[in-house]
Amino acid sequence: MKAEERTIKASILAGITDMLIGLIMFLTGWHEWYYNHFHFFGILGIGMIAYGFWHKVLYTKETGVFLWKSKKK
Repeated sequence: MKAEERTIKASILAGITDMLIGLIMFLTGWHEWYYNHFHFFGILGIGMIAYGFWHKVLYTKETGVFLWKSKKK
């Protein structure tokens, strides 16, 4: 998989993750509390965390290299 394909797939999966989190928050009633306390930037933060997570998962799946490997010996 090329880097561009990995970026596109990570973006799509992050969007789906955001929608699922939003749906869960809406159905449980937490959406008003979350938006009042963290506003839009908190929602963007969740999106960026989801994007980073999915990008790491796809990269690790493709290359077999775990990015957060400890360098201690």
